[in-house]
Amino acid sequence: MPFDAGTRLARLSSIAFRLLPPGFAGKGAAEGRSVEPQLPVRAGLSSMSKFLSKLFLRSYSAAEIKAKGGTKQLYAVTRPFSYSSDKLGRTITVPGKFETDFASIPRAAWDILDPEDPIIAWPSVIHDYLYSCKGTLPDGFTYNRESADSVLREAMEFCGASSIIRNAVYQAVRVGGDSHWG
Repeated sequence: MPFDAGTRLARLSSIAFRLLPPGFAGKGAAEGRSVEPQLPVRAGLSSMSKFLSKLFLRSYSAAEIKAKGGTKQLYAVTRPFSYSSDKLGRTITVPGKFETDFASIPRAAWDILDPEDPIIAWPSVIHDYLYSCKGTLPDGFTYNRESADSVLREAMEFCGASSIIRNAVYQAVRVGGDSHWG
């Protein structure tokens, strides 16, 4: 299926407008939009596992993606984005300008697992960053691929993803993520 950045951006925009805090619409357009999942208080998770900041993104245009030699929609994080993880026992901070495609979910599965749904997108940014660091964070802390995948599942739980969705995404990255690690 041909690349369609307009459709994906429209879908992301509709998510953003539904989930932006009151009074945010129209502000910060040059820096991107903040997309926030509805974050319920999750029983069973300690108070440490949580997002510490909002996610601000800039969507790349189709021309920018093509110039990079890609075909998938890309987003740039425009402000540092932090998640405190029990699984790693530390805070992970994704730097501004980090590029993500959210979750690499086959188009055929989007009706079930939408990569732009904030319950998948927010955790996917953290996961993409962990994979890009290849097991060593800038401060020298080391972790393995299984830990990075566990952080994805943990963050999805915090965002309210059902156990079925969490486990489907976790199993998919366990099976298909090896080629993106290291």
